[in-house]
Amino acid sequence: MNSFFDAGGWLSAASQSDQHHRAGKAHYAALLTGRARLITTDFVLDEVLTRLRYDAGHGKAVEFLDHIRQAERAGLVLVRRIDEDLWMKAKRSSAASTTLR
Repeated sequence: MNSFFDAGGWLSAASQSDQHHRAGKAHYAALLTGRARLITTDFVLDEVLTRLRYDAGHGKAVEFLDHIRQAERAGLVLVRRIDEDLWMKAKRSSAASTTLR
């Protein structure tokens, strides 16, 4: 099973000051225990790292990035790099879902 993690999901799992931290951390652990592969993007991680840097400090942001790199090497997290092709696919998908509403 694959599960997309956006910035809110990462922040709830990583930031103790997040109001949903306990639930986010438990959900993250459950997904990994269930052998789910988490998918995210470099844009999402940039947002998370920026927020952690401002809210929890540089050390916490570095710790989070180290965790992501380890999880990526272990095959638990897939980080999609946003390139022109993926950006255009997302744009087309977004336009199609907007016209369906």
